[in-house]
Amino acid sequence: MRRSVRVAIVLVCMAAAMAFGFLFYMYSRANSRQGMLDRAAAEAAEGSYAEAVRLIDRALTIPGRDIPTDEMLYLKKAEYLQKVGDADQAVSISMRVMKNASGDSQEYMEAWDRIVSVYTQTEDYGTLASLLQGCESDTVREKYYNYLVFDPAFEEAPGDYNGQLTLHVKAP
Repeated sequence: MRRSVRVAIVLVCMAAAMAFGFLFYMYSRANSRQGMLDRAAAEAAEGSYAEAVRLIDRALTIPGRDIPTDEMLYLKKAEYLQKVGDADQAVSISMRVMKNASGDSQEYMEAWDRIVSVYTQTEDYGTLASLLQGCESDTVREKYYNYLVFDPAFEEAPGDYNGQLTLHVKAP
């Protein structure tokens, strides 16, 4: 009987250790950057964008250099801020990510996507055109070519005309 009691105690201890390990894993997963991002996505899917922004802010306080990166988290925050109606903050965050990202990296391109999305949603095409004019990335300028503004080019040669003239104006 003593032996069976010892075996039972060992089995109970092993089960407790496994339960503790599982709970620790679940806790660390739920409180990881990816866990917070997943919870934020679930909140956003339910339309609770303010809560999603709060969860992203919480994820940004968790140390780590893993995926998702700070830039990716900031871009998600900008997306949720845009959906909650805070366009200025969404642009500000996206501009910061764009300036800190390198060349044509994924974060750089996604920051431009968010900036274009916000300015087209708010119908502020003049500001968007100005930003694109100052952009040094050919990839971005090609992608958003339709938002750029060019001086008109006239097909007719300059000169003196006496009669009626049909003038054709085209952009380069």
